[in-house]
Amino acid sequence: MRNYIVLAIPAFFLLIALEWLWARWQERDYYRLDDAVNDLSCGILQQLFEVFAKTALSPAISSSTSAGGCSTCRARPGPGRPVS
Repeated sequence: MRNYIVLAIPAFFLLIALEWLWARWQERDYYRLDDAVNDLSCGILQQLFEVFAKTALSPAISSSTSAGGCSTCRARPGPGRPVS
């Protein structure tokens, strides 16, 4: 599955630059650098958190699904399984 946010990052920067150039051309002060840096840092932190969360949760998810389910599911006798 493609991560479309990663693919769109260059377009975001291009649009930011175009917006800044348009505001400069019209001699208006629409663009505030502190707001732009804050918004970009929030987006970067969100992406970093997602990477770390997926990395931290990946072993727990793969260990419970690779052995045929969780341990409580394997412990229950099912149809055709003898009760130990």
